[in-house]
Amino acid sequence: MEDTFLISTPFKTIKVHPVVPFIILDQYVRRPEGKKHVMGTIMGSLNNGVLEITNCYGVNYEFADGEIVVDNKEAMAFNEKMKQLYAISNKSEVVLGWFSTVDSPVVAQENWFQLNEYYRSCCQLFKPVILTLIFLSMNVSLERPKLDLEAMSVTSVVLNETVLAIKMTKLPVMISASSVENQVIRSLLDFENAIIEINSAEVYNDLVGLKAMMRDLMSTLEDAEKYIRSVLDGTLKPSSEDSHKVFNALFSIPQVSHEEFKQMFDSKLQDFAMVSYLSSLALNQVEIAEKVNSKVASRN
Repeated sequence: MEDTFLISTPFKTIKVHPVVPFIILDQYVRRPEGKKHVMGTIMGSLNNGVLEITNCYGVNYEFADGEIVVDNKEAMAFNEKMKQLYAISNKSEVVLGWFSTVDSPVVAQENWFQLNEYYRSCCQLFKPVILTLIFLSMNVSLERPKLDLEAMSVTSVVLNETVLAIKMTKLPVMISASSVENQVIRSLLDFENAIIEINSAEVYNDLVGLKAMMRDLMSTLEDAEKYIRSVLDGTLKPSSEDSHKVFNALFSIPQVSHEEFKQMFDSKLQDFAMVSYLSSLALNQVEIAEKVNSKVASRN
């Protein structure tokens, strides 16, 4: 008999970053016609005893008679491909489990156990530490004023490949945001009651945003230079905390030569110019198509 009811977790709490519920809600709003809920894979990392869920993506699992079909080769192949792509783009994030939207409290079901076993078979996490996979549920009924997120572990008692019992254990979870994420959220909230006239609406210019970020960066560099010069001149007593921040900032900069940096910058600039050109070209094509369709409609 295999008893997985008592599985220790190497983390004290679970922190969910704001981008995760945003992605889940976006997947839910754009779900295929006829589907009641959406599911997918959650990703993140384990840092100092805190499990951080920082990303996720939807997987088009099939449903039959209201129950999920785990043995779906197309969905599994898509999930495996996405996992490989994310491993290349961000090696610090690994698969932690899965998410699902719900409209009622989660109860123990064999479907959750099957999905848990699937993710356990395809994801070996934090070797050699055994980590309980996370099931993150989001209630989309919007019955509460706050975002209703729950994190659970799925454990079971199995005898001769027969599931005798399934247990859903709630885990401590909280929404956590970095300073950058908080700034983005505040910016989004500022638009909640804003009235934007259609005629005066402007397309956001990436160059304007880049210019603002470079201005902030130069201001920060000037403050750091002023602090270092004051310490070297003896006019300011050094602070261990500020000095540690300057030290970490300096050593976080990749050690590349001037020519390598120039080559990298020019390459990215060319990519940005190409994307801008293709975007404007696509916009022109859409405008032309709209004009042609309007003329055809007027003739008819």
